[in-house]
Amino acid sequence: MLLCALVLAAPFAAAQRPGQIAIRFTVFSARPIDGLAYASATGAAQPLQFKPAARSPRYTYTGVSPLKFTDTASGAVVAEATVPPEIREPLLLFIELPAPKPGGLRYQIAVIDDSAAKLGAGHLAILNLSGLKLTGLLDKTELTIDAGLNAPVPFTRSAKLTLFTTARGVKVQSYADVIKPPKTSRLLLILFPPARKGALEVQTRALADDPNAPAPAPAGVPVPGVKK
Repeated sequence: MLLCALVLAAPFAAAQRPGQIAIRFTVFSARPIDGLAYASATGAAQPLQFKPAARSPRYTYTGVSPLKFTDTASGAVVAEATVPPEIREPLLLFIELPAPKPGGLRYQIAVIDDSAAKLGAGHLAILNLSGLKLTGLLDKTELTIDAGLNAPVPFTRSAKLTLFTTARGVKVQSYADVIKPPKTSRLLLILFPPARKGALEVQTRALADDPNAPAPAPAGVPVPGVKK
C-alpha cells in the first residue's frame, strides 16, 4: 500500500530538474533495519539510521524516482520508493515483505506526506495498516478510522484515544492509551495488524516530534565550513 498526499513546494525545489525529485525525507520501520543505504546527492552511499520509536534523522535526495535503497553488504537493491514530485518532505515507512519479490526487493515502502503543512503541531494522524475496520473516541470526539492515512485531528495535551472493531456483531476494544506529547508536538500513530491470527488488538507505533523545531543539517549534504 503506497500512501501519497499533497504538500506545498519547499524552498529547495528550485534546484530540481525536470523528471527529477528533490526531497528531504525520514525513514521508519516497525522493526529497525540495519545495513541499508541510498545514493545521496553527492553520489556516495549514505547509510540509513532507523530508530525504534521515532523518525530517523532527515536525509536529502535529488535525482530520479524511484529512490533506490541497497544492502550495504551486497549492494543489491532491496527497496524502492516512488515519490510523487509534489511531495517534498516524505516519511518513508518500510514494511517487510513476507517473501522477496522478483529482483530481490525485500521491503515495500509507504510514502507519507510528512510536512508540517500536512501534519501540524497539536494534531494526531492515524495510519491504519491493521487490516481491521475501526472506529474510535478521542476523549469525546467520535472518529471513523479508514484504511490508510486518515485526516489529522486536533488534540489537547492529554487526550484518551480508544479504538474499537466489531467481531461477530460485538464491539471490541482494539487499542486504548492516553496521548501526552508536549503542546508543540504532532503525533503519527501507525496501526499494524494484530500479533496473532484471529486477535483483535492492533500493534502500534507512535511517532511524535516538533514540526517547527530547527532541523539539524540533513544527512547526505555537506555543511559549509565543516570538515569530515
